[in-house]
Amino acid sequence: MKKYNSSVKTKENITKYIFRKVFKIIRDEITEKYSEALIPKIFVDTYFPYVRHNLEGRKADPKNDEEIYNSIMPYKENSKNKTMNLNFLTDMFTSDQFTEKYLEIAN
Repeated sequence: MKKYNSSVKTKENITKYIFRKVFKIIRDEITEKYSEALIPKIFVDTYFPYVRHNLEGRKADPKNDEEIYNSIMPYKENSKNKTMNLNFLTDMFTSDQFTEKYLEIAN
């Protein structure tokens, strides 16, 4: 984070950097405890359980963890969130657990 603070980057670039770090850390933590195949299920159930019940605007089956996971992840082909906008930020920060991780890394 210090590297980004000392560079001349836009706030959006810094935020994207932090998001990528958060997603990587979450993925690494899940991988330490569970198999690779369980990453989507654990990720959705732990950080974004409300998404399973609110799939409006997403190309995902509520019973398919992989599809839900891919719809949450930003900048992916099946993702509802192709750019960083208010909808994306609302989706991410609705999760208290995700917000904690984000703030942990941002500080």
